Amino acid sequence: MIAGNHEFYSGHLDRTWQKMKAAAAPHVHLLENQASIRDGVRFLGTTAWTDFSITGNAPIAAFEALSRMNDYKLIRAGDSYRKLRPADVIQRNRVAYDWLEAELEKPFGGKTVVITHHAPLACLTGEDHLSAAYANNWPTLVSKADAWIFGHTHDAVDEDFYGCRVISNPRGYPNEETGFRSTMVLEI
Repeated sequence: MIAGNHEFYSGHLDRTWQKMKAAAAPHVHLLENQASIRDGVRFLGTTAWTDFSITGNAPIAAFEALSRMNDYKLIRAGDSYRKLRPADVIQRNRVAYDWLEAELEKPFGGKTVVITHHAPLACLTGEDHLSAAYANNWPTLVSKADAWIFGHTHDAVDEDFYGCRVISNPRGYPNEETGFRSTMVLEI
């Protein structure tokens, strides 16, 4: 399991993660830039966050996110518990990208499934600047995975991109039509 942005609401970016890990049952694997192998399948998990670059104007996209998203009002960061800043998210995004790139280069005999909260491709979200807060544009990484499961957006996806099955099955808010399939099962 990975964390999404809402898990950190009313909490601290680092301390909330520590609390989640401490509270997790032994059979629950919380992944943040970590791998888990189960039944011959390698799972690579990270929230991923974003660098706001998919619209070509990261400063404007970051400003839109800062102005309009609850993340920057409800999540705390740093030693002083200050409000989250786009720079915090960008830094974590770079760490996640570098980690995924290194992991996907490692030989593995089975299937590899990447799990992120943020979408891995720009085409999976809108074209406005706020959409940059929801996605990355990582086609090279996507091409190295067998499946990529993500959340954060509210539109269901189950398509092949670059030889990788890319999937999102969001429940969404009450009364919101997302394309959610309650009986969906993914076989690897």
